[in-house]
Amino acid sequence: MICMSWNYRGLGNPRTVHELHLLVKTKQLNLVFLSETKCDSVKMERVKLKLGLENCFCVDSRGRSGGLALLWDNHLDAEIKNYTNWHISVLIKLPNEPTKWQVIGFYGHPVTAKRHESWELLKALKPSSSTPWMCLGNFNKITHHREKYGASNRPYGQMVKFRETLSFCNLFDLGFSGSRFTWTNNREGRHFTKERLDRACGNSKWINLFGNFTVTHLDCSQSDHSPIIVQKTSQFPTRKRNKIFRFESAWTRQEMCEEIIKKVWQPSTRSPNNLISTIKGLTCCQKELKSWSRTTSRGQGTLIKEKSEVLNQLKRDNKGDLQ
Repeated sequence: MICMSWNYRGLGNPRTVHELHLLVKTKQLNLVFLSETKCDSVKMERVKLKLGLENCFCVDSRGRSGGLALLWDNHLDAEIKNYTNWHISVLIKLPNEPTKWQVIGFYGHPVTAKRHESWELLKALKPSSSTPWMCLGNFNKITHHREKYGASNRPYGQMVKFRETLSFCNLFDLGFSGSRFTWTNNREGRHFTKERLDRACGNSKWINLFGNFTVTHLDCSQSDHSPIIVQKTSQFPTRKRNKIFRFESAWTRQEMCEEIIKKVWQPSTRSPNNLISTIKGLTCCQKELKSWSRTTSRGQGTLIKEKSEVLNQLKRDNKGDLQ
């Protein structure tokens, strides 16, 4: 079982959708909670198809702000329990496991003066003490000053109220690996700020039920918030999908691509039946192009990974002077 929460800051940019698609694909995510989608259910259905997830529940944005979405695959037995503009609650049952548990994707009010409304909502959502539950998302608040770098300190009273709310709900921070901070304002100099606004919390029942789990802060390039992933270590089946062959437009910039197509197409299309010839030609081209692509792209993935790690390390070391 692998789930992710991400304050996505809008799905209007194709590059952000592409980055989300890569995360779902590479991490084999079973459940995804998105906040600040800034779109409606019609667009989320298109995003769902792009991601390859079978199910979606959407809370439409209000104009150009807000918007929540929960997406999951068919490995999960999921039932939407309730929702508002600030949360989506779902009951989950895993294959071959009898216990149902609750997941709440949560988005704290971005306006500080209204943050108390978020804490009252979270308290009202607290299930019975016998229900395992996990709450994850962008709470828009830190619990201690050590979860913040730069600019002025947060008012102590606001942090106390957040901690008191978590305590009332019997929610414990599940920890993390990766960067200390999940959000940055991307400003320069003395105005530069980094904070841990996104987190995953669970009650004691959930922690006892899933003793082996990890929480990871991922690096990203298309949002000022980091995705957080919660993974339950078990024999839960991974989402295996057959890889669909797609012709890459970048191949046309390489002379070898045209030569391969000419070489393969002519001998394979000599059948008197035009349809059979075309199908056979396409099949042969697909086979040869896949083999050629694997050979030419060998090592590129490693190079991209190395350069991405350098970039992410620079972002982690950034103190407002690396913009």
